[in-house]
Amino acid sequence: MREGGSDMLTKAKLSNVDDSGKPGSNSFHVQFNPNEIAISEAVASLYDMEKGTGDPHVNPVETKKDKQVLHLSTTLFYNTFTSLSQKSYEDVRSYIRKLYPYTNVGVETKENLKKICFTWSSICVIGILEKIDVRYTMFSPSGVPVRAEVSISIAGEYYGEQIAEAEPKENGELMEHTSFLESMRSFKESDDWKQIARKQNVKKARL
Repeated sequence: MREGGSDMLTKAKLSNVDDSGKPGSNSFHVQFNPNEIAISEAVASLYDMEKGTGDPHVNPVETKKDKQVLHLSTTLFYNTFTSLSQKSYEDVRSYIRKLYPYTNVGVETKENLKKICFTWSSICVIGILEKIDVRYTMFSPSGVPVRAEVSISIAGEYYGEQIAEAEPKENGELMEHTSFLESMRSFKESDDWKQIARKQNVKKARL
């Protein structure tokens, strides 16, 4: 995306789903874009072909009445650590708790399940949050978690099929992007993380 002649970073976000089945307005952006996304989709099997129409020109999957469920999995990164000299520490769980309303704990009927929407550029998936695995990787001296990796899994379907229009560059290269995980592996000082955040226009990241 270009605005004013400069590259703009597109941030992934999560949101509610309104009554019409569309992404809702109650959304929040991830602190750092994920390093990778895994999507598992159903494919036609020999069983489907045997139970299909018998017409070799008809896709057996399209003849099935049930929608094909896909599974999106990714890991989100959260960080509130500033430097070794900081005096106070913000609990990283305050950001992770934004996912909790979508866990559907205590919901007894399928009709009352709350759906979640994951959107990042041309990828948009709506479904049920199946799993949240949290791994805390850094703590303050008093034990406050200040860094975490959160693995989530969503079972659902694509919403629309957004097509991103990429602007060609003379050198044919994509916009340079270094994920938080890659920066963590490569750099140890907070000044390096701040530099990456400035390059990616991450204005609200606490680095």
